[in-house]
Amino acid sequence: MTGVRLGYAAPMRHRSSSLVLAAAALAGAALAPTPASAASRSWSDCGRAATTEAAVQAGLPARLDADRRLTQLLDPRRPSTVYTTASQALCADYDGDGDVDRLALLRCCTVSSPSPFAVLRNDGGRFAIAYARLSDPVFRLSPGRRRTLVERTPVYAAGDPNCCPSRLRERRISWTGERFRSTTRIVRAPR
Repeated sequence: MTGVRLGYAAPMRHRSSSLVLAAAALAGAALAPTPASAASRSWSDCGRAATTEAAVQAGLPARLDADRRLTQLLDPRRPSTVYTTASQALCADYDGDGDVDRLALLRCCTVSSPSPFAVLRNDGGRFAIAYARLSDPVFRLSPGRRRTLVERTPVYAAGDPNCCPSRLRERRISWTGERFRSTTRIVRAPR
């Protein structure tokens, strides 16, 4: 089967045409529009492979490679060759159109490395990037109340070890009905 990755497709391990056709059918089913009755408005965990494929379809590898901060940090490597699969995948019908939208969070390297994430809007099986933050070192990304996403990034004080910042920047990301809006506050990190 073909392994889906953001930057490339992994080499085929089995050459059987029946396996290839089965994989193609499964991939198509994973990205097919979902009936409104099956689409939840609340964010919840979902399949990372299908989310990675949706991110590729939406053009996330090109967005990563075009981000100046990521290209400077990872030089000479292209960001899309470092961030290759979704490490966290969330699904919801955030816009109420009946299609399951996806969120892909990508991780690499160290605790202080950027962890890009993107909300991928599903419009009848075609994905597009609706919201993205590409350069934040995300500690945690979790569903909040009322279709809100909560992103937590470290805020280090002098003397804080890399593992344990004393404060966190908490960004709440919510859908207004027309666009995503974010609000930010600094909170004390749990100890």
